[in-house]
Parts: sequence; structure tokens; C-alpha cells
Amino acid sequence: MTSRELNERVGGFRESKKDIFWLEDEAYIKDIQKLGFEPAVLADLRVHHTGGSYYTEISKEKARYWSDYRKRRARRLAVKQMLFRVPFFRRLNARFGWFEPPESTARRRDSEPRVQDGVEDAG
Repeated sequence: MTSRELNERVGGFRESKKDIFWLEDEAYIKDIQKLGFEPAVLADLRVHHTGGSYYTEISKEKARYWSDYRKRRARRLAVKQMLFRVPFFRRLNARFGWFEPPESTARRRDSEPRVQDGVEDAG
């Protein structure tokens, strides 16, 4: 949640010219961070999103987007895991900050929304 003034300063949510579905909220947060703000988690806040296959049919485009998204994330994690097996890479990464270690990515992933059949499930 952001103020209208902050939303207007960053130009609102961006649109993607090539993708129908993409992570516009992630891009929005990065835009806000460029202004010096940091994201925060409101642990007690509960939001109910009505949607999904119970209420509407999931479009082929949305299902394809989430399928491709999961494949890209799995591929990136596999590459990171291989790199971190290379001797001295972990030490170099700690020095230069190239990647988050795979184990921290797995921990964060447990707290991220789950996506099943193209439907995001926050709980």
C-alpha cells in the first residue's frame, strides 16, 4: 500500500509491451526503492482475492505465463546451485554480492505466494 503522492511520483504501475501477465508489483516496488523507500511486510494484514477457477476460467495466456515463470525460476536455482558447488565461488560471491545463496532463495520462496495452475495462493 502506498500513498497516492508516492504512486504518482513513480508513475504508477508500469505496463509490459510484450507480456499480458508479468510481475508489475515487483517492478513497482523496485521503482519505489529507487526513490529511497524500502518495502515492508504487514504481517497482520489479510487480503482476500476473489478469483481463480472457482469464479472464472483461467486464460491460456495466464496459465502459460505462470508455467514459464516457474520454469525460469527452477532453471535459475539449478544454475545457482551448480555455481555454489564450484570451489571458492561462495567466498567470491560473498565478497562481490553477485547472487543470493540458493539456501536463502529457498527460504524466501517458502514465504512467497504459491502459484498453482496459474492461480496465485497467498496462504
